[in-house]
Amino acid sequence: ARRSTQPITFQAGLTPRIYDPLSVISHGHSSCTGLAILLIAALRTVGIPARMAGTPAWNGVEEKGNHSWLEVFLPADGHDNNNDGDKYEDEGGKWIFLEPTPGIAEGEEKSANADDLDRDPCKRWFCKASRFDGSTRVFASRYTKTERRVLEEMSDLRNLWLDEDSKRSSETFYRMAWAVGEEHVPGLDRTEYYNKHCGECDNRK
Repeated sequence: ARRSTQPITFQAGLTPRIYDPLSVISHGHSSCTGLAILLIAALRTVGIPARMAGTPAWNGVEEKGNHSWLEVFLPADGHDNNNDGDKYEDEGGKWIFLEPTPGIAEGEEKSANADDLDRDPCKRWFCKASRFDGSTRVFASRYTKTERRVLEEMSDLRNLWLDEDSKRSSETFYRMAWAVGEEHVPGLDRTEYYNKHCGECDNRK
């Protein structure tokens, strides 16, 4: 059995066998999907809005693999968002992304490199122009097709305004690489956002 003092590590190829929070904690490892779901659950538990994000196919080619990460909602505070340099929209806030893997890969626990909201997006391993050249599509999950209503009902978020992407209802669904063809999870197309923030990373001096 896994000891509570042991870190939870990254292992590829485990979705959907090990990807719910209880299974991840019990086994002590998971792929990117399971680690993202675990962190999302933890953030939501303490009242921080978080959602799944990812691509079903790098550069639109399934053979190149897929990846899952998460986005966190930051309410406006009158300052620039250090994560990507953008200003907040109106009085709302914005969704920015975190990479939960491979912060701790199995066998490399001593060299763990956990992510944080202040990190330059280009420092994340997948945020590169070679991956976001216009051919990679990125999607984020929604709470429901009317996400704004659900979030407004959450007591800790009652004073937040959501960005325009979250206000609009959408027929877009979240593409799950581990469940191809499933269209029941409401989603948002976030391709433009990632093309903007990762598309120029390889060109930085």
